[in-house]
Amino acid sequence: MKKERAAFFCNIAAAVLVTAVLVSAAPRISAVGAVGQRVAAVFSPTYFSSKINTEFSTIKSAQTTHTKTTATREAQAMHPISGKDSDPYAHITETPADVAKLMQQEKKVIGSQKQVGKTSEESYQGGGTILSFGSLAIQSKIPVSFYRPDIEALLKQKAALSVPNAAKPTVLIYHSHTTEGYTLLDAGYYTKSTDLRSDSSTQNMVRVGDELCAYLEKCGIGVVHDRTTHDKDYSGAYDHSRKTVARYLEKYPSIEITIDVHRDDITYDNKTKVKPTAKIKGKKAARMMIIAGCEYNRVKNFPDWEYNLRFDLAVQQQVEKQYPGLMRPILFSERKYNMDMTRNSFLLEVGTDGNTLDEAYEGILDNPGVCYVGADARQSGTFQGEIVAALDDHGDINGDGVINYIMIEGDPENIDAQYRTEFSIKALEDAGYKVNCLDDQVGNWQQAKGQELTANALTAHGYDVEVVFCNNDGMALGAVAAIEAAGRIVGEDIYVLGVDALEEAVQLIKSGEMTGTVLNDHIGQSHKAVEVAIAALNGEEIDNYYWVDYVKVDKAYAEANY
Repeated sequence: MKKERAAFFCNIAAAVLVTAVLVSAAPRISAVGAVGQRVAAVFSPTYFSSKINTEFSTIKSAQTTHTKTTATREAQAMHPISGKDSDPYAHITETPADVAKLMQQEKKVIGSQKQVGKTSEESYQGGGTILSFGSLAIQSKIPVSFYRPDIEALLKQKAALSVPNAAKPTVLIYHSHTTEGYTLLDAGYYTKSTDLRSDSSTQNMVRVGDELCAYLEKCGIGVVHDRTTHDKDYSGAYDHSRKTVARYLEKYPSIEITIDVHRDDITYDNKTKVKPTAKIKGKKAARMMIIAGCEYNRVKNFPDWEYNLRFDLAVQQQVEKQYPGLMRPILFSERKYNMDMTRNSFLLEVGTDGNTLDEAYEGILDNPGVCYVGADARQSGTFQGEIVAALDDHGDINGDGVINYIMIEGDPENIDAQYRTEFSIKALEDAGYKVNCLDDQVGNWQQAKGQELTANALTAHGYDVEVVFCNNDGMALGAVAAIEAAGRIVGEDIYVLGVDALEEAVQLIKSGEMTGTVLNDHIGQSHKAVEVAIAALNGEEIDNYYWVDYVKVDKAYAEANY
């Protein structure tokens, strides 16, 4: 069991490291390698080009309660801290295309924007007493007269972690402050136009959680990632997330660990934002901080807080062994933050809002000999929604002012499926239409599953179902079969959409038996790739990214082009 426990903590630590590097450098690197061959694939350029889609943008105000800090005086500058040269997580991959595009767009306009304050890579403590043991440190804000953490003794006691089958749901990742994010460019300052927060799961803490989740799953650890937005009512965020955690703990009794993923906010009175960083293999990484709570003073009903502290130290120790200096001291204070719900819980601050996904790493954006030609998967979802919006009734067949739909997803872990699911509905909402999801199921790209799920939804909801969104044409073809079997008529009392523009789907669109699909223009992409290659061979200057649009295929387009 000791070997299994050590491997488990190693994987948790590696996942924490991956998150730090993603946050600090993903515009130029996509991840850091993993332990062993079983996780090597997750860090391939192909994988991360499709998986990582984050470019967070936010600047948070200086005043806050909960986990944020407002600094009132300058702190001493920190010295760069280098990671070990021999660590096994050193495989650096390429920049996600959409991230690089956002960066390039911001670079064009940031010079004309008004500066609000500077960003600084200073160290920051924020009060309390620093207690150390070797490379480990706790920043304690609990009076030593009440409790003085003995780090060595706590490490010897070990975490109260029992994982008989790590493949079962073992780790819960969630976000009390879901909409938090990061600055866009490492310019040394931030501007007034920088977005405060983002409601998009592709531009807030959900994406950080996605990568933690993906890494741990590749290590064979069962993970549940809750992507709920809990901070629509900011002051009630922890109450909202507590209900979420309780629901998952009841549903999955095997969950031993809960991690609430945030980013910190350290802003001086002069509006300077602090972004603590470390150097990992010569690359900047956002330093991170674990928050541990204690039943003291106003905090009640937290009897197992010391178990959490033991777990936190075990994780911190493993990270420090692999990457000295990556972690800030554990913040030990009079807080609970839902950590009372298991004995192995912590709140993880991944950098601050002064950190960026582009921490000055030399990579693809500065490489004039490398470019990417492709399509943005979000557009495929957007085009599905726009096809519905362009219909005479805009998908609201019964005229009640609400578009009632069902969603048949491909693979919830596939980024294209996530984008198509999110942006098809976002397109309708952005156009001002009200929507209502009657059912959302996973069809795993299979036609038979698409038929089964659609049939079930039609049985359960009858004529309330007005639109069937499918992440691909295969499932859409299955949906068409179920619709026909139910005696429904596409174009009259229901609509169905897919993605891929398969020949069979296009023929159904032409005959009116399917509403629309979206074409990934592979021919256009190949032509553009040849054009760029010729330009490069001729010594012409080329861009790093060339985007080829998807194509909306409705009845008019199908009849004119097929």
